[in-house]
Amino acid sequence: MSFELTGWMLYTMWAVLGLMGLDILVGLYRSLMSNTFSLSKLPGFLTGVLTYVLPLFILANLTDIEPTGWLVTIGYYVGGIGVIVKYLMDIKSKL
Repeated sequence: MSFELTGWMLYTMWAVLGLMGLDILVGLYRSLMSNTFSLSKLPGFLTGVLTYVLPLFILANLTDIEPTGWLVTIGYYVGGIGVIVKYLMDIKSKL
């Protein structure tokens, strides 16, 4: 079994990771401007990776096992779009 992101799955993961990084940068900028910078925000980032990115990677890996090939792929895209919307809302609330 090999793990690879193909086609739109790769672009979805890029969007998720890009928005995750942008959310971190916006939060860092806001905390530096208000002099409330703290390293206690680092576990929040790691929790995001563990709760959002890891399940997407697991779903991407399960696409080879599933016999129809569509159910897990649809779940991956729905999950990816959900994470993208979540981070867009978080960034909007920070600005």
